[in-house]
Formats: sequence, structure tokens, C-alpha cells
Amino acid sequence: MPNRPSELILTNPKAIKMLEEEKTFLLLQPFSMKPCSIKEASVILNLSISNCSYWVKQFLKVDLLVIAYEKKRSGSSIKYYWMAAERLVINLENKPEMLKNYYLRLFNIQSINISKSIASLVDELGLKLVIDITPSKDSTLNSKLLSNKKTMQNSLRQEFLQLESPAVVAACRGLSLEFEDAKSLQNELWSLLDKYEQKAINGQSKYYFTIALAPEKT
Repeated sequence: MPNRPSELILTNPKAIKMLEEEKTFLLLQPFSMKPCSIKEASVILNLSISNCSYWVKQFLKVDLLVIAYEKKRSGSSIKYYWMAAERLVINLENKPEMLKNYYLRLFNIQSINISKSIASLVDELGLKLVIDITPSKDSTLNSKLLSNKKTMQNSLRQEFLQLESPAVVAACRGLSLEFEDAKSLQNELWSLLDKYEQKAINGQSKYYFTIALAPEKT
């Protein structure tokens, strides 16, 4: 196996711009851990060889990929490519938009996966849901999901808290907190994540989990 740098700090603006797109991450994955040919990558990515070849050329131009080695064969050779380093690093100093886009991409991926999972579970359980829209005291309109199961209107939270139901939580809140309380909540959330990450066992059911807490900024 050829050697490559353990870390590469990216300075090429075109490479950095490409990595703002989720598509770039997906296209680079076959080449991230070990050298891969275009044909092999096209199978993994479910792309045509010509399409995969196009993206490999684009990544070579901005130094996201390098040629790891070539396998000789009669009349030609097969090139194997891999990511330019084990780790790619982007310095976010003076790049507030890229930091914002990083979180947008991160939460967007998780939100899509979580929403698909919940919708599928609701269908499997045969829950009959309604969206209940009611005004708050300050006339702000709020919406929540309710279940019409057995003509009793329960929140989706109550439905999923039943012992036989899947483990699901989906909530967004705007909280008014003192700074000390917000810091306490921050520490509790990290502690919970650490606690259950340590319980993770290969082969067990996998769950999507997203946490976020930030002060309001106008």
C-alpha cells in the first residue's frame, strides 16, 4: 500500500468550494480509505463510468484526489486513486458563511433521515394523525401533531412513549433561560450523549440522534 500524508490543509478555493456540497462527500467516499479504480467507484456510487471519470478528473485538478498507483496490463494500465491525505482540513477563520453551511448540511442530512424514519414508523403503526394549529397568548400560531387513535387525541410524544412503541423523540423549542440554566442544559445534553455512546454495540439497532442548543441571534 502506498503512503500518503496523514493530513492536508486545503488552500485551493475551488477545492474548498466543492466541499461545501454534500455531493462531493459522497463522491469522495470510495477513495477515502483505500485506492480505488474508476470502474470500482462507479459500481459503489451507482454511476456510469463516464460520469465517475468526470468527477475523478475534477478532484484531481484541485488536489482532492491523487493517483495511488497503476496496475499494468497488456496495452494499457488501470489507475487507482485515493484521497490526497488521510484527513482533509479546512481552516474556517474568516469564513462565517462556510461555517453556517457546514451546520446547514449536517442538520439537513439528519433531518431528512429522521423525518423519513418517523413517517415510516407512523405508517407501520397505523397512527391517524392530525396537525393541530392553535394561537398562543401572544397570537403566535403554533402547530403540533396529534393522534386520533380511539378518538382520544394524544400527542405523538405520548404515543411513542408507550412501552411497545419505537423509541422516537422529535421536538424543537424556543426556551427563555438564564445563562446559568442554559449552561446546565448544555452540560446535561453532552453527558447524555456521552453516556449512551458508551453503550453502543455493533449489530444493535442504529438510531439517528441530533442535538442543538444556541442563543438567539438577530
